[in-house]
Amino acid sequence: MTDSNAVRRNLRAQIAIILRNTCSAAIDFYLAGVRVNGFYLLDVAQAVEGYQGRASRLYPIRVVVNPAVRRHQHYDAMYHGGSNVFTFASQTISGDHEEALVVHEAVHASFDIRSVRLRQVDNEAAAYLAQAIYYLNKGNPAPTNPRPIFAAAYDLAHSVRRGFENVTESAARPLRQAILSAPNYQHIRGHVTHGDGIAG
Repeated sequence: MTDSNAVRRNLRAQIAIILRNTCSAAIDFYLAGVRVNGFYLLDVAQAVEGYQGRASRLYPIRVVVNPAVRRHQHYDAMYHGGSNVFTFASQTISGDHEEALVVHEAVHASFDIRSVRLRQVDNEAAAYLAQAIYYLNKGNPAPTNPRPIFAAAYDLAHSVRRGFENVTESAARPLRQAILSAPNYQHIRGHVTHGDGIAG
């Protein structure tokens, strides 16, 4: 299979199902003054599914498959706010780890939809926290010996899952530090992201 209409249609359906399930709906927290919850993830699901325009179906958030993102940028998925595109390295989403990654990228997309201005490290911290909460909500234990970012995200996720949580600066600090210490995030130090919304 290639990046065909059928592949993209299947991915869009999978993303929408993941973002509408009960494990996504149970996500609810504030980090750096910005709320992340299942309601905002529904906005992303709708943007991915699209809507019928006059002549054709319109997709405010497009979905593409490009294996090169894994080879060149070492990501399995990514969201690009400037072009409003989800890029996946694989043609299908399988397993709870990959579903949780969809939630991670959907958090970035939700900030874009809402035109949220946020330090990039906090944008990533919110996404990693939501990813960890989703994975735990699926009934999985936290992985043993995870990379530092995930270790910090799962530690924080355990406390957030006990109920609605306003994540304090001190509570988020280990996760922020783990992100900024990771080689692939060195470039985000001091940067601010500003969502520009999506058309439609």
